[in-house]
Amino acid sequence: RAKQNPQRVVFGEADNPKVLKAAHVAREEGSCIPILLGFEDQIRSTKVLLTNFDKTSEKHAITVLSELRKAEISSEIFPEPAKLKKQMAYADKKSIPFVVMIGSREIETGIYTLRNMLNGDQQELSLPDLLAVLRI
Repeated sequence: RAKQNPQRVVFGEADNPKVLKAAHVAREEGSCIPILLGFEDQIRSTKVLLTNFDKTSEKHAITVLSELRKAEISSEIFPEPAKLKKQMAYADKKSIPFVVMIGSREIETGIYTLRNMLNGDQQELSLPDLLAVLRI
């Protein structure tokens, strides 16, 4: 049950997957407003969701997440491995405008699929191009 006035709680370093998962659960439950160290000033809605299909994609997504955040692009990783449909539904429910798909093909090639959730368009981009498109 969500609290009326949830308190802000520091969870830990933003690049730790366990911390990200705990923060996500707390935010979903409404029990508190999670603050991730290093990103306290970025309390705003998420612009980009990075997919999480397995441990390998999660590990790679953390690297991409770090680059997005260095570029001051508000982003998060789906907290657990799941099918694409579930992750897209989450992005849609949270009104996250972009999803970056990171699967085995993307990891091998370094070319990421960026989906615009507002119009359904998809682009395949290198990391530098991805950062440039999302900064706009």
